[in-house]
Amino acid sequence: VMLMDDTREVFHIALRKLGYSGNSKDPKQIDEAYAELQKLMPNVLVFNSDNPGAPYMSGEVGVGMLWNGSAAAAQSEGLNLKL
Repeated sequence: VMLMDDTREVFHIALRKLGYSGNSKDPKQIDEAYAELQKLMPNVLVFNSDNPGAPYMSGEVGVGMLWNGSAAAAQSEGLNLKL
């Protein structure tokens, strides 16, 4: 799994998975999201926000986060991405 090196974006995913607003400020919800992210960590191979398409292009990862512009660039270079 590849995650962005962006705490807010990563927490947004965990909060939404739990059914909460991605913008939650509730400490209990934040703690629950943190616990979800801890479960994911053994599967995270890389954090990359500078060149997020690179781990996909190299075959290092097959699933994770990716900005839509980076996805479009990777697709234009021949990467078969499913969004």
